[in-house]
Amino acid sequence: KIKHDILIVENNAKYLNQLLNELITLIKREPSKLGSNYERLNMDDLIEEILNNEENVFKTHKIKVIRETAPKLRSILGNRISLIEVLHNIISNAFKFMTKGGKLKITTFEKDNFIYVGVKDNGIGMSKKTLSNLFVPFFKADESRHIEGSGLGMSISKKIIENHNGKITAESDGLGKGSTITFCLPISGD
Repeated sequence: KIKHDILIVENNAKYLNQLLNELITLIKREPSKLGSNYERLNMDDLIEEILNNEENVFKTHKIKVIRETAPKLRSILGNRISLIEVLHNIISNAFKFMTKGGKLKITTFEKDNFIYVGVKDNGIGMSKKTLSNLFVPFFKADESRHIEGSGLGMSISKKIIENHNGKITAESDGLGKGSTITFCLPISGD
């Protein structure tokens, strides 16, 4: 009984630590704190980096990653660490709600002086309620997964994208039909 109680306390302490770290991250993403570390970046290079970082997870869970990238994307002006965080948040969210052997499709293209990145999964999909609340701080699509996330990842991602003068959206045809998260960032004008 004592071991069981200690395990519960330990799990809750880990969750609170994660929550605190994500709150600190959210606060740091205020526009006044971001911007001085901007550089010219290629979105395909950032995607390649995050996919390499997650390669073992994809292999372990037999997730097939499909990439459709536009040739010779122009660069964007952004904070590399922040944009890697956005990609990580979107991809890890997709992964959480996919079954073993799922598919993840990542596309990039240019349109109207913006670079677009789409991350589509064939996971459990989203209800209208989830879609309307996805970017709200602390919202969780599945409350039973409280140890796995704080409900801040997508709101942090939205703040980062907006601080880069971009937009982020979510789409799903409903439960059981997968989801797509798309964001766009302005081309740097090189």
